Amino acid sequence: MRKWIGWLLGVLVCLAGLMAWWTLQPSARGENVLVLTEVDGQVSIENVQGNPVEVKVGTALSPEDLVETSASSRAVLGLGRETRIRLGPESALRVVSVDGDDVRLELEGGALQATVRPDSGAVRVTNGGRSVLATNADFSIVADEELLVVGSTRGSISLSGVDVTRVEEGSVATIVDRAAEIGPVPQSLLLNVEWPRVARTRETHTLLTGTSTPGAQVQVEGDLGVRRVRADGSGAFELELPLSEGTNGVRITALDLFGNRADVDGELQTRDTKGPSFSGGVRYGN
Repeated sequence: MRKWIGWLLGVLVCLAGLMAWWTLQPSARGENVLVLTEVDGQVSIENVQGNPVEVKVGTALSPEDLVETSASSRAVLGLGRETRIRLGPESALRVVSVDGDDVRLELEGGALQATVRPDSGAVRVTNGGRSVLATNADFSIVADEELLVVGSTRGSISLSGVDVTRVEEGSVATIVDRAAEIGPVPQSLLLNVEWPRVARTRETHTLLTGTSTPGAQVQVEGDLGVRRVRADGSGAFELELPLSEGTNGVRITALDLFGNRADVDGELQTRDTKGPSFSGGVRYGN
């Protein structure tokens, strides 16, 4: 009899432990938890009071938390078993809400890529009153002032706050303010550079202009360091660049939200502040 009582007590203890574990699991209660799953480089998180939150894998994000990445860093947020939101460099993402039905995020600037699966609920990303909603899709977004570029490589996504309501698989919407143009996801990247026409100058800076895909990040690298800018809604970009004395060779790289890349090498103006030099003396006649 005592043996059976001990066995029964053991079963009850196990059941109590399982019940306690179940109540502590958000997914078991139908709730979503948005967590930091990967960190690469300098990433910061700030809560609603403006205080820093510890940045480490496994950190759970709360409403009004702001996640920011630096120029060479990235962060991945996980939702459920398969949904992942990858925040690119120089980006800012605010958590609006997290519940059992969907996650709402505000992309304040920069770029993200998302893989959304149905078991985690919907993912909604907003920017300036415009909204992207996905329940089972792979999509990418770039936001820069009035420009919003949204593309889907798997599944369709819904839009609101603009003059189109849907982006189908394999399509990209280029949105300026509320007006959208729909086209196919590009397989290559345009990069045309208009080099300065004057070869030599005494100026300390020069203006570099060109065209690329709307929303593409254009990077100029050389003795001047690294400078970056995003192409606008028409694909145009311009950068004011410092000049060193002598020649100024640079590499220009463009990268779009689908991973397409283009590179161009060239020379900016040669800066010459010394001017021509003369030698020899004066010869006088008799």
